[in-house]
Amino acid sequence: MRCLRALLPAAALLTAAACQQASVLPVTAPPLLAPTSLSASAALSSSCSGCHGAIGPAPPGFGHLDAEALSERLATYKYDPTGTTVMHRLARGYSDEQIEMISAYLAMGQTND
Repeated sequence: MRCLRALLPAAALLTAAACQQASVLPVTAPPLLAPTSLSASAALSSSCSGCHGAIGPAPPGFGHLDAEALSERLATYKYDPTGTTVMHRLARGYSDEQIEMISAYLAMGQTND
């Protein structure tokens, strides 16, 4: 316990110095991805791989669907007022534009089974 008490003043000084140093550094936000960016679409679609497998080729279960059909299904999940599944909850977290981006990206890897 004595060791900890001896270290506390030093830790406080280091923390204060770090805070002072951090306050003079310029703060810049990371660049935003364009809504049509492939990397933004890939990032949004990555959450699908948790249940549907790896992205590209299309996740199992809807690999045969085109972008419009995928978008319609995601919108159905989003706007179903009584839906309580994981898909309903996930879809409600995306804007309509993001749903379009996800659908277009996933459709790029579709397999015409």
